[in-house]
Amino acid sequence: MRRTSSSVLGLAFLAGSLGYLFGPEGLGAQEGRDFLFGRPNATLTLNLGYGLPRAGSDLFQEIDTLLTLGKGDYRAPVLGGSVAIFLNERVDLALDFSFSRSESWSEYVDWVEEVGGAEV
Repeated sequence: MRRTSSSVLGLAFLAGSLGYLFGPEGLGAQEGRDFLFGRPNATLTLNLGYGLPRAGSDLFQEIDTLLTLGKGDYRAPVLGGSVAIFLNERVDLALDFSFSRSESWSEYVDWVEEVGGAEV
């Protein structure tokens, strides 16, 4: 059974390769202009998302044991974008940026406060 499936896969690969190499040229790419109004000189992209860090490293584990924080406290919205300038047909100069910030209130787990000489 294994030999049959490998020979069928090999035959399919051979047929696809021959069709690609010796097929009509029009199937490889569409002819005509690439863009409706002409080729753009630059692109601007905006992204909006939500960051879900794993927070599984030793640093996060130590912070979670010292403070009243959990893995869900590091989640935050992410805003970003990119600007790309086309230098030629095959080269773009791109700048990509993103920003995310998470704020959570926390306390020390072993916090001891003295009020009037007594520990609370």
